[in-house]
Amino acid sequence: MIVIKDYIPPCKSKRTFFDLFMFYDCKDCKLLVSDEYYNIGDLLVNIYYIERCLLNENNDEIIKSDKLKILLKDSIINQRNNIIIWLDEFDFEKNEQLVYDLLSFNLDVQIIC
Repeated sequence: MIVIKDYIPPCKSKRTFFDLFMFYDCKDCKLLVSDEYYNIGDLLVNIYYIERCLLNENNDEIIKSDKLKILLKDSIINQRNNIIIWLDEFDFEKNEQLVYDLLSFNLDVQIIC
């Protein structure tokens, strides 16, 4: 996981005269995360990030997220086959034991961050 204090993304850096007309996008940003999918045996561990950028901390956008609505709807339909966990932040390397403890229930694990 990237420490936000050590990295300044291009969209937040101060502009100078030499890059005044340069367009910055999030394509190569280190703070941009994507969903992760792990297959451990016949069980699935899915990590869903509601916000793709780690700088966004607006809770109103999380509540209005279409991705979250679809995920929760699918989890209600398959409620006997999975476990849903909502965490503020998750790192697979640091929380590896937590994942294995959850997999001991023989259910798919859905982690929402």
